[in-house]
Amino acid sequence: MKYLCLFAFCCLLSCATKTKPLDPCFMEAGIKTAKSFDKDNPLGEKTEKYMLVEYDEQGKPLKVVNTIQKMKSDYIYEDGKLKYVIATNSMSDVDEIKAEVRVDTLFITKNDDKGRKLEGVGGNGVKYEFSYVGCEQEATIIYDETGVKRNMMQLFKENGNIKKRVTTFYYPGESSVTSKYIDYKFDSKGHWIERSLERQNGTIETELRVIEYY
Repeated sequence: MKYLCLFAFCCLLSCATKTKPLDPCFMEAGIKTAKSFDKDNPLGEKTEKYMLVEYDEQGKPLKVVNTIQKMKSDYIYEDGKLKYVIATNSMSDVDEIKAEVRVDTLFITKNDDKGRKLEGVGGNGVKYEFSYVGCEQEATIIYDETGVKRNMMQLFKENGNIKKRVTTFYYPGESSVTSKYIDYKFDSKGHWIERSLERQNGTIETELRVIEYY
């Protein structure tokens, strides 16, 4: 499970807009906070199960609060480049009452010219590689502390919107899971406020997003 935790704070929510901004790699520019939640939850946007992302004015994430996974991630920058991701997780697989707060820090050791992460290492010795094809494709590869490749997640986008997500597991055997994002709806500024996730097994989940702008 520890090799999957990075998906909660490294492969963050991608951009989503109809129109092409000045820099499609940072398409959330202008958004202050974005709160997403399951459309089918009867509590709507007031539900306690949500993900809240705080951005700076350039569209870089500052903090992610995921109440479903009970995780909070803080993004630390130096000279505009991401240097640390500090994840605090209080989730227990056994007993929530006895859950211990666990903190893991991802140290970014290499950035590209846009300040995006290229290489990183966790406090447990797990290594990460990040790659990009323009602003339309992303990939994250995870290696365990012995250097063995464990899994990879790829994001394929169209005009900044995630269209397909492919997760490949290499241990104990190789297998892949593909999900598609469909039926996007946008606000007047061109950012998505509703989209559906079609999983490989055919199930569809729809999420809503409430946006606060600077």
